[in-house]
Amino acid sequence: MVVHHTESQRSPDMEPTETPRSSKRKAEDETKVIGSKRVKLGLDCVLVRHNPLADCAEVRHTFPVDCAEVRHTSPVDCAEVRHTSPAISVTSEYLEKAISEEKLLELLHYSALGKAPGRVRRPSWCHLRRQRRLTAVCVAVVEHVSQRDFYQHYLSLPNLRTNYTVRLTLSSSSSDLVSDIFSSEVHIVPQCPQKKRDSPHLHPELRTHPVITKYGIKRRGLTAYLLTADDMAKRKYPLIGSPGSEDYVRTDSDPEVTNSSPLFGLDCEMCLTKQGYELTRVSLVDSSGACLLDELVKPHNKILNYLTQFSGVTPEMLEPVQTTLSDVQARLRSLLPRDAVLVGHSLDSDLRALKMMHPHVIDTSLLYSGHCGHRFKLKHLAEVLLQKQIQTEDRCGHDPCEDAVAALELAQHFICSGPLKIVEQHLDLWGLTLKEEPESSPAAAPSSRFADLLQACGRSSAFCGPRTPFDMCLPLSRQQWHSSDREVLLAFRCQPKCAAFTVLQFTSGQTAGAQVEASQKACPPLRDLCVVLAGPLPPQSSEEDVRLLLCFCGPLLSIRLINTAACRVHAEVQFELPESAVIALSSLTRLTLHGRRIQVKRPLSDSTLDVCEAVEALASDPLTRCLLYVACSLPGTAASGTAASGTAASGTAASGTAASGTAASGTAASGTAASGQVNGRRLLTEDSLMDTFSCFGPVLRVVTRGLTHAYIEFVSADSRRDALSSSQDLFELHFLLCPALTPLHLSAPGPAPSTASLMPAPAFTSKAAARRLRKLDRRLGKVFRCLPEGSLSVVVLRGGCDTPGLCFVEVKDTS
Repeated sequence: MVVHHTESQRSPDMEPTETPRSSKRKAEDETKVIGSKRVKLGLDCVLVRHNPLADCAEVRHTFPVDCAEVRHTSPVDCAEVRHTSPAISVTSEYLEKAISEEKLLELLHYSALGKAPGRVRRPSWCHLRRQRRLTAVCVAVVEHVSQRDFYQHYLSLPNLRTNYTVRLTLSSSSSDLVSDIFSSEVHIVPQCPQKKRDSPHLHPELRTHPVITKYGIKRRGLTAYLLTADDMAKRKYPLIGSPGSEDYVRTDSDPEVTNSSPLFGLDCEMCLTKQGYELTRVSLVDSSGACLLDELVKPHNKILNYLTQFSGVTPEMLEPVQTTLSDVQARLRSLLPRDAVLVGHSLDSDLRALKMMHPHVIDTSLLYSGHCGHRFKLKHLAEVLLQKQIQTEDRCGHDPCEDAVAALELAQHFICSGPLKIVEQHLDLWGLTLKEEPESSPAAAPSSRFADLLQACGRSSAFCGPRTPFDMCLPLSRQQWHSSDREVLLAFRCQPKCAAFTVLQFTSGQTAGAQVEASQKACPPLRDLCVVLAGPLPPQSSEEDVRLLLCFCGPLLSIRLINTAACRVHAEVQFELPESAVIALSSLTRLTLHGRRIQVKRPLSDSTLDVCEAVEALASDPLTRCLLYVACSLPGTAASGTAASGTAASGTAASGTAASGTAASGTAASGTAASGQVNGRRLLTEDSLMDTFSCFGPVLRVVTRGLTHAYIEFVSADSRRDALSSSQDLFELHFLLCPALTPLHLSAPGPAPSTASLMPAPAFTSKAAARRLRKLDRRLGKVFRCLPEGSLSVVVLRGGCDTPGLCFVEVKDTS
């Protein structure tokens, strides 16, 4: 609702500063109430701008005098619904243009391939959103049926006119579309060459190396080699909540560490008691290798085996020892900083012997992993990588301090060198010998043919239709040849799974030459919706008088005066648009000229019996249900323009009754005309129409037809209904309205055939053609229903060499 403040309601602070210019504009302003909507006309028009791409239409009305800002929000448009299914829409510039078959192939290539072989060029005439969610693409090619045939038999094709919301004129072509689809070259958008990384070429045998597979080839900081929580749980590290770790002691550690955190080497020696392995010696070294802790520990339980050959601990060494496990735990907690990283070889057994938990560890047995999870011994790693001899045979057991330093240096060597350098420099550790790579011949350029790309990307394809002499570049196993449309439909419905890309070819049952011949012999001009009869007229009336009387309804194509046997004159008027005929029927009925009451009606013949049904179907067509046709009447009467002959334009039309609410009864008392006029007629501009009709709802676009006729497309069909319900109030502003009957792709200006020659004739001149097209429509409807949800369905009416075809596009979405 638009808020309007009266003089008594307006607050003092809302009064604008009065200037000569503003007072002049205020005097020129005119305010009209249309139903419950208030619209301001004149120089200070209410400008309403709508974003056609926005999901939530928000309209702001700003009044320069009232200084009030009101938001008009549609609850339907503002519903925040997240659409996840694919959707297609046509760009504004192509709504009134005929697309070529090359443009259609752009859509088929992008919808079927997407970004699989690279960057496939997006179609320039439409937007296909969420292409990756498409489940299938089905193209139905119908030969020998044109755009003219569709609109001639409009009422007989309910599936085509209701299942598809995108309908565009297709330029005529003499090529074979089916073979062109599969043999066409796909345009790949050239990508900018990426900068070469500093990483060297990787030998094929190293690509599956366990170290390269796990850590990559780049050198990184120590945090990249820490065991994750999952790895620690998998390797039975003591963790919070793990079985048997209820009495374990936790170190004081930060939740996270950095690449600059200190490393500490840890190694423990154990003995066997009746409770299992228990700690007998522990060593801790810092990042420089200096020993911080080297203590013997007295086990709590009786020792069954000292394991001297491994631990080097003897009974004599433990006899005087009084240090317990809890003493060592306290010493470690005091020595380790909060960001310490423990390094060890099979460190899980050391932490279990200490009965401690630490979250940040590097395990060198996992860092230098072998194939199939094999672990190398610390002695072997130190000998190969560090050239150090540890755990020699001349010693009795291991030295934990020496082992802790070796594990620490192994971790530092891995971090400093990086995984790739470690593997390349120590291939013998893993028993590898790299062979020289043979010089590979330059790879052949991949084919950019559509059928080859479908196969390369793993997209299944299929063709069902008559055998064609052209090469479709499709494997024979993917082609099904059938001699009739019925067999094509049956083969498509019986397939176990819909292919990713399917082409069906239907014939209308006639050859192209017979189709053209039948059209020329049996089909008269399709003008029934655009023709009206007006009369009786005064005997001296001329074609120019009739033109002046009816030109405000819309552009005229022809006028023919008919003299009856009773010496009365009637006029057969053919408009260019069917909306003009509807306005003439509604606004000129019971018009009085020179004392004669004129009636405007449609001619009665076998081809006009279903006119009302045709008009109703066209008004509710998916392409026109939000479209409104607007014509601008004369500011005085319908025939107020003066003519030299002074007959029908003599001004006596104003004698029509005011109660009828027709164009003849309107007077200029309702308000002054707009500033832009030609011959007393108001000019319809995009801004003025937006200003007037945006109060009924968001306006998507305004398409002008000349200076006095236009189409207005609303976002919602409810907005068009509200505008039509206020037609009487808009008539006072010299606007004549009716629901649009002509889709925008038919109303494009230019050398194309006039709309009158394309719009439907409700009755069919060729019963055989009508029956054939009805059967074809039912089959296309069954194909659409068989498609899985999320499929892109395209129907192409090829037309002929000289007659344009029609293209239907829709994404099936049951929701």
